[in-house]
Amino acid sequence: MKLISSTLLTAALLTSSLSAGTVSLSNSWSEFDWNQTNPTAPNAGILSLSGQSSTGFTATTGPNTLADSAGRPRVFQTFTPQTLAAVGDNVSLSFKLTSANGMVIGDSAFRFALADTSRNQGIWASIDFGPVVAGNASTTRFDGSITDPSVSTSYVAGNFGHFLNSGTSRATSSAIPNGTGFGDPATLSTVHSLSLSVTRVVGGLSWTYSWGNSAGAATTVVTIGTTFDDSITQTNGANGVMSSMDGIAFALFSDAPYDVGNTGSYTVSDVVVSGVNAIPEPASAGLLLLGTLLTAGRRRRQ
Repeated sequence: MKLISSTLLTAALLTSSLSAGTVSLSNSWSEFDWNQTNPTAPNAGILSLSGQSSTGFTATTGPNTLADSAGRPRVFQTFTPQTLAAVGDNVSLSFKLTSANGMVIGDSAFRFALADTSRNQGIWASIDFGPVVAGNASTTRFDGSITDPSVSTSYVAGNFGHFLNSGTSRATSSAIPNGTGFGDPATLSTVHSLSLSVTRVVGGLSWTYSWGNSAGAATTVVTIGTTFDDSITQTNGANGVMSSMDGIAFALFSDAPYDVGNTGSYTVSDVVVSGVNAIPEPASAGLLLLGTLLTAGRRRRQ
């Protein structure tokens, strides 16, 4: 029987050195609103979820009578941690987005993120909503706290009260795909496609996010300009290297996204979270040893 050639072995090794897969998500989503723990609070129950599945949800948001960030509920889900420890490891999120109601102008006010609850930190991106105006249409940031620091410097299970709130700016973009904004009352039928992809590189992390829509082919893609060194303590309270990602989150970061006193809803669909592990699997290590032995044996026969 003819021995496997070194070329085939090399191809097998290259293929098996990247372990990629789609992450299984729950059919249930969670939301965090500071005031829902107090039934007499003026904002209790301003957000409700419907149409929940492993690929998305519809979030209906009522008026934020407190007019503060505590009344901007986050919708989130945690999942099996995806490694982000070795150079080449990658975790990504993609989804589609629509609004059932017209929205007022919100500067970088729809926000979505990948979280590392073990380090109480993560990375988020944002886009403008409502009618198109001049200025930066989107931005991305490193966020050094998921749970509000006034509660704990570490992540408290289920407490996404601070996440998507602040962080160190890494990149911005001034382009709105096809001149069609999310939640613009004139273009509510437009479906927006968004993604966020984080990769471990030499010296830290690099990430990109993209924004496209069904109004045309153009897509805004933004990459941070420099490698983000997450091995050092950041000024906004980061807890060290993000060695994995295990959560996603969404929010309308506006006190009155559908105008003062109004209720409206948006829908997130086609959610996909995936992880790529750049470390060779055990099978790859075995193939590597076999390839070495076969190559050595061929050389001895020559």
